[in-house]
Amino acid sequence: MTAAGTGFTISFAEDDRRIVVRIAGVLDENGSSLVALWLTPHVLLTPERPVVLDLTELTALHHTGLATLADLAELAVHRHCPFELVAGDGDTTRPLRLAGVAGALSSVSRTLRTSG
Repeated sequence: MTAAGTGFTISFAEDDRRIVVRIAGVLDENGSSLVALWLTPHVLLTPERPVVLDLTELTALHHTGLATLADLAELAVHRHCPFELVAGDGDTTRPLRLAGVAGALSSVSRTLRTSG
């Protein structure tokens, strides 16, 4: 299944082992809400299968996209659902874990609030 929006496409595939979502183009506020809409039910309903987010064709990641990824990673941790973020360039693609990003963003947010 594939969806397209302004500047991005999202494709979805699953098998017995995992759920793979591929995002190409620009992940901004419009794409972020669609990613959350597609991924949240899978993280909630299929915790035994890893959710893999493939960003190898992503050209830009806006702050709303990063916040969505951090929220999904945090949800996955609470639901004990393996969540992997895959990004790379050409043949050097490697899986990257998003572990700790939500905590880091929260820490930065607290620091900015108290310093202002």
